[in-house]
Amino acid sequence: MGEVDRALDYLTRRRAQDPVLADADVRACSVPGQDVGATLNCMMRREHDRSAAQFRNTAPATPAPAPVAPAKAAEESVKEGEGTTVIAVGGGMLRIVTGDPEGTKSTIRYNDNLIREFSGVYLGIRAVVALDFGADTVLVYSTNPGGSGTPDGFGLVSIGPRGRIFEADLPVGSGQFEYRVAQDRISFELGLDQGREVRAVYANGRLDVTRTAAPKTGLKAQDCDFLYNDVLTECADARQTVCRYDDMQISMASQRPVNMMAADDPNFRRQDFEAACEQSCKVKRKPAYAPFRKAVCQPK
Repeated sequence: MGEVDRALDYLTRRRAQDPVLADADVRACSVPGQDVGATLNCMMRREHDRSAAQFRNTAPATPAPAPVAPAKAAEESVKEGEGTTVIAVGGGMLRIVTGDPEGTKSTIRYNDNLIREFSGVYLGIRAVVALDFGADTVLVYSTNPGGSGTPDGFGLVSIGPRGRIFEADLPVGSGQFEYRVAQDRISFELGLDQGREVRAVYANGRLDVTRTAAPKTGLKAQDCDFLYNDVLTECADARQTVCRYDDMQISMASQRPVNMMAADDPNFRRQDFEAACEQSCKVKRKPAYAPFRKAVCQPK
């Protein structure tokens, strides 16, 4: 089926469901000279944003007199409690319950199917993406156990044609989480892992992962800024009484990212950074940014 045919099929389905909203979305998304794929992607985003807003964090509604829900379904609804997000997808509903590490488990369900259950972490919704003219809906989520400086983990769940369910953890990287959406795929930039750049592409119920050697071009600007503005400020703190890096009082929120850079980023010159930290401790002030950047962040 060609792009135009698929667009017409999608528009026909929308108009059959709600002609007023369908026509409003067409008017809002139509731009002279814009290709049909961009128009349809805009319409799908509006449809899913509207569904998410309608169902997000809704309290359990008073049951209608008929039909009466089965007892088991009623019990499950009570157990879900607050913090529930329901998203309309093809063939039914995605229901996301966000619990907490110390209490209620977090869950992701599609209709009556339990897809994932999480213990000891916070669950967050990062994105809901409609692909392939609405035939594939992808939930991108994050998890975090809490604590100072603890990095997020990421995963996705997709509901495809005829209710096909796909779920996967995204590979672990550090320092970056970005994604780009095309008509039928999502491309992820996931940072660094042991000196390699981690990327993943989701399409058609499949996740492909690549790891390539990171170029030695120096630290990223945001990492250099973090070392200077956050960590080096702690190094120069007047309350530091010992100026040997391993014995200094560096907060976990600062030390964890430093450890991750040391493990994953070949551009991080740890010895040079520790020397700059120890010198800042001794004189109780930071150097100017330009010489710090040259000594620590730029390639030799």
